[in-house]
Amino acid sequence: IVMQANLCPGDIVLISSDCHKSIPYGIVLTGASVIFLQTNAVEKYDLYGAISLSQIKDKMRDLEKANLLGKLKQIILTNSTFDGALYDVESYMLEILAIKADVIFHWDEAWCAHTHFHPLYERRHAMSVAQKLKNRFSSSEYLIEYKQSKNKTRLPDPQKVKVRAYATQSTHKTLSSFRQGSMIHICDELFNTEIFLDAFYTHTSTSPNYQILASLDVARRQMGLEGYAMVQKSIELSSWLKLNISTNKKVSKFFKILNVYDLFPDEEIKKESSGKSEFEIFEDILDFQQSGMRLDPSRVTLDVSKTGLSGSHFRKLLINRYNIQVNKTSRHTVLFIINIGASRKSVKYLYDTLANLADYLHGVRKNNNVSNINQEASLAMPQKRRYDEKYLPYFSLCPEIIDMRSAYFDAYESANIEHVEINSSVLKMAANGKTWTSAAFVTPYPPGFPLLVPGQMIDYKILVYIASIIDDEIHGFHKEVGLKIFKG
Repeated sequence: IVMQANLCPGDIVLISSDCHKSIPYGIVLTGASVIFLQTNAVEKYDLYGAISLSQIKDKMRDLEKANLLGKLKQIILTNSTFDGALYDVESYMLEILAIKADVIFHWDEAWCAHTHFHPLYERRHAMSVAQKLKNRFSSSEYLIEYKQSKNKTRLPDPQKVKVRAYATQSTHKTLSSFRQGSMIHICDELFNTEIFLDAFYTHTSTSPNYQILASLDVARRQMGLEGYAMVQKSIELSSWLKLNISTNKKVSKFFKILNVYDLFPDEEIKKESSGKSEFEIFEDILDFQQSGMRLDPSRVTLDVSKTGLSGSHFRKLLINRYNIQVNKTSRHTVLFIINIGASRKSVKYLYDTLANLADYLHGVRKNNNVSNINQEASLAMPQKRRYDEKYLPYFSLCPEIIDMRSAYFDAYESANIEHVEINSSVLKMAANGKTWTSAAFVTPYPPGFPLLVPGQMIDYKILVYIASIIDDEIHGFHKEVGLKIFKG
């Protein structure tokens, strides 16, 4: 709905590569062209997600040099990432609007509908920041500030700036609504009601499920009355879990809580945070209002590699033996979301389970004189995308802009496509420089965002990555026939 309401054929969109696959599908329908932004990658833990502000600004400057900045219509970022990384939304919007004053922000907040209801998150979700900036830009004080400032890299022109922000939330993921209950939040100074409603009616049923709608009203009412207390409780329970895991010597021997410095390894930040006691577990909360990426304190990303189990195997163990549901894993981690429905009893049960597993593993290692547990090697997800020149509308000016729509519909003609299996002979050809052009979206789970899009080149690194996860869930790939590619 948001794509169709805001984009036209020929527009350019910046999107983070960790966006849900519905985002590029929506762009295909509109006919806009895309630049995929390379996500932060922590190969040690096989975690991916979040885009640096400097990368976005660099892409915008590249477009400006190519005289294409005027075609940039929208920027789409996933906030929070699945692992709970929250953007410094205020800083991002300020500095981006200073380059292009009317760009539309689409913040995909599928996993953080709770952030509106606690002041801790004030500068880290779309609607709070958008309203704050809207008020600030229209004030006489800001006009004076802008005129007097010598450095305007973080100050949009008050005569030109238009705050245009959209947030899409899967309400059911973090609040109390039925499955598929979702909301679109809008703060758009150039909002076109007619176009938006037309897009809305295009993609929604004329016979809506009133139970789902009623559950959304219940969720709003519940959070309006007691949202702060419920979010505060989830943060406290999450902090309790992190502290107990980190300070129990036996448990912490096998399980490690990842913090913002693990996901965003910055040497200067590491120096600042060194030498802290067990209370470093709270530093994400204590400096949450500072600039830069931070982790949602209600999330717990647990490194389980020292157990000898992969994240997916550990997940199966928790589900099948202990009836503990884990939503997301990576090769080395599992993610626990301590949401507003969590209780002290359920979080204590989770901790006791981890403690019991640590006791068992300690005994196995001691009795069998095992000093090291074999750990599954990390895999580097290919991130630098290359495309078939046929689908690059601005190849000479900016070879990163891809027209996925043309590639997507070219694949509708069966005469245009074939399949390539992933075997030793194909890998050998790829190692010698052979490439193929993808005719489909290919999305591995995890991490759950497209590795390949229509029109993208398939090379050796991509084939090796897919071959290594071939038994996992991969949307758009069938092991029996291989990858869908264009002939020639």
